[in-house]
Amino acid sequence: MQKEQKNKDTLASRLAVYTAVAGAAMLTAPAAEAAVVYIDVDPDVSVGANGNYNVDLNNDGIIDVVLNQSNSTSTNTSTSYTNSTTYTNIYTYNLWNGVNAIGQNGADLVGTGSSSNRLASGASIGPSATSWNTSQLLRGIYYSTSSYGSWDDDQPHSLGVRFSIGGQTHYGWVRLTVNSDASGFTVHDFAYENTPNRAIQAGDMVGNSQPTDITLSANSVEENLSIGTVVGTLSAVDVDAGDSHTFTLVAGTGDSGNASFAIAPDNVTLVTDAVLDFEIQDSYSVRVQADDGNGNLFEKALTIDVTNDISRITRSGGGGGCSIIRENHDGSLGSKILDMLVFFLPLTIFGIRIKRFGGKPPDPSASE
Repeated sequence: MQKEQKNKDTLASRLAVYTAVAGAAMLTAPAAEAAVVYIDVDPDVSVGANGNYNVDLNNDGIIDVVLNQSNSTSTNTSTSYTNSTTYTNIYTYNLWNGVNAIGQNGADLVGTGSSSNRLASGASIGPSATSWNTSQLLRGIYYSTSSYGSWDDDQPHSLGVRFSIGGQTHYGWVRLTVNSDASGFTVHDFAYENTPNRAIQAGDMVGNSQPTDITLSANSVEENLSIGTVVGTLSAVDVDAGDSHTFTLVAGTGDSGNASFAIAPDNVTLVTDAVLDFEIQDSYSVRVQADDGNGNLFEKALTIDVTNDISRITRSGGGGGCSIIRENHDGSLGSKILDMLVFFLPLTIFGIRIKRFGGKPPDPSASE
């Protein structure tokens, strides 16, 4: 049976008959060209005692998830006597109320047993999830006193689903509200990611977009600085405001300078991985990849310029002054003249402006 078929029928035509008590509701989702296939359950469907709700995420006629409410009661009989008259009293009370989710036909659900299966909007459901289970207890009440499960606030939350289409893994979610007393639940909507092995965010109705650009807060670094010197902070341009991006250096066009740089442990800061020398190479190209955490990647080559260290203080001079010897002194007349200018002009060191006086200026006739 073909999994990805187009279906332009109205939602109503895709809803099967739902029976509230010991019945089943079937919702089917049509395939779509968009990355995320979304179905709004309108109106919402409420399920009561011992009712089932079947979800077929991708409209292939195969149930992926069964949601059900289980209810059991206990009867207690007591006898009393009044004036030689016997009275029999029968008390019936709930022994157990439970709301469960059960994966069908190989489908799994995020979480471990009765924990970690209530997902907030925006939570990632995908390959990075480490806990999956075939069945999940969403909420359970035993003897009206002991409670189990995290769906305890009468608010809508998402259940993460992993299922197969044609042998390939897909991820989706079902949003529902579970009664805190476990007496029933209400289904609101559901969706799945049409691209295999690609994560989906809980509550995502339109799909998560790929980053469109990578920027660097600074694109130059001074030569001769130690390994680990910060070049700048990387950031990604992404229409999905909630995405958190990490960056890596990758092979490809524009990666010739990758060996001289690295990404810091925070995954967003570009640092040097070599002592750079302006005289050897004054510009580098690195190829950076941005990952939005939802299976979307973007790569871009960035240029890093190395700035020339024009002068360095190498020794103190007499009279409170200092002698300046430029790193790039080549012995030429122009270089000697520049030495004189460097000596007499004010110098800024680490943002502090210093006026030079006294001391012995460089000898123009001397060579380095």
